[in-house]
Amino acid sequence: MGRTSGILLPVYSLPGRGGIGALGHGAMEFLDFLKSSGVGVWQMLPLGPTGFGDSPYSPLSSFAGNPWFVDPELLWEQGLITRQQLDALPEGGGRVNYRRVMSGRQRLLESAFSAALESRREELEHFLDSADRDLQGYIVYSVLKENNRLAPWYEWPEASQDFDRLCRKTLCGHRERALFYAFCQLEFRRQFSALKARAAELGIALMGDIPFYAAADSADVFSSRELFRLDRTGRPAAVAGVPPDYFSADGQLWGNPLYRWDAMAKDGYGWWMRRVAAAAEMFDIIRLDHFRAFDSYWSVKAGEPTARNGRWLRGPGRRFITRLRESFPGTRFVAEDLGDLGDSVKSLLGFSGFPGMKVLQFGFYEGSNSEYLPHNHTANTVAYTGTHDNDTTAGWLKGLSPGDREFCREYLGSASVDSLIRAAYRSVAELAVVPMQDWLGLGSAARTNTPGTGVGNWQWRLRKKELTPELAQRIRRMGGTYSRL
Repeated sequence: MGRTSGILLPVYSLPGRGGIGALGHGAMEFLDFLKSSGVGVWQMLPLGPTGFGDSPYSPLSSFAGNPWFVDPELLWEQGLITRQQLDALPEGGGRVNYRRVMSGRQRLLESAFSAALESRREELEHFLDSADRDLQGYIVYSVLKENNRLAPWYEWPEASQDFDRLCRKTLCGHRERALFYAFCQLEFRRQFSALKARAAELGIALMGDIPFYAAADSADVFSSRELFRLDRTGRPAAVAGVPPDYFSADGQLWGNPLYRWDAMAKDGYGWWMRRVAAAAEMFDIIRLDHFRAFDSYWSVKAGEPTARNGRWLRGPGRRFITRLRESFPGTRFVAEDLGDLGDSVKSLLGFSGFPGMKVLQFGFYEGSNSEYLPHNHTANTVAYTGTHDNDTTAGWLKGLSPGDREFCREYLGSASVDSLIRAAYRSVAELAVVPMQDWLGLGSAARTNTPGTGVGNWQWRLRKKELTPELAQRIRRMGGTYSRL
């Protein structure tokens, strides 16, 4: 992808009205900031609609966008909400309060939909009827979830019915509500399309994630049950996670249902290929989350309290990667290859040709000669100070042991946020990505996610006043020094 740099900033973290970042003016202004900073890549987190826990890595659908990211200001500019409704929204800043955001955005979108139904009903009808099976599946799932008081799909009376027949029945029998959810998706796509077009004009690539697993209570599992390892009630028979690691002594128990890779292979991994195709329409670079699970994945029996008691099972391996490369020859991928990797995982990564990730925070411990240290990097990698799962670099530095801190000083010249950013930029890795919190020097309170915890995550927001010309010039100077403009 050429020698360049990127900034990691989730969409929900953008400044703007309404308690959460959105795809409109705040996103466009951030693109302008990236351009003035000489940054070539904006890395986002997944953009799917979120459910319990608010994690973008457990979306309600792999094929739909998060309706909370629809910008109210653009709805007002279309005449779909009033100025009074817009002005009633809180200004940007602070942390995301998802409960408040969901309530406020729902009311706003309902109001905008009522206006759109009067003036654009034919357009909405066409969008709903022409949507592919996967997006219609999300719309049907949303309608039925609403009708069942938000209970998980496997508790619905309709859950035992044939999905395709249920889909037709719902789209006809609950037409108005189906049109509402179609409206939300149409607006999301319209706003994201404008954002992507502007990014292309500015020469900025958008980089997005595909979460490896689907959530148990999701449209993905509800509409394609035959592809997941479920029991007779529709609940997961075994769940995903990882064994004890750097982040957690008990491992991480994610709870997602596991795939039936044998069933997926029968049509050439069609569901996965559609999933990647949906991401490729949005992003210039796709980060494949939890890449190691394509080789082998951790399976934990449903009901286990932690991820300690599990076993490794074989993933689809080279057969899947070959299908992926053949189906998307022009798409750029990045493999999230973090964790305890065996030779077979490394072999699969080499076979794919995808760049992996080098997280500098993982390299700095006393006496280390880790692959994450800059002198061990290779060009076909992406260097990070930290990812969304790490503490901010300022927070990480504060928690270092005396020995690790001394090693950091010896290696970098100083134990500072700036020195770690410089090390990432100095790396031979073609792409160096720095989370926005690190450019601002923020501490642990601004951390994006703490793996293994279920509260307090995915909430940090950037304040508009922090995007200063001085910061842009500092980033640009760094890029110029290390040939990353």
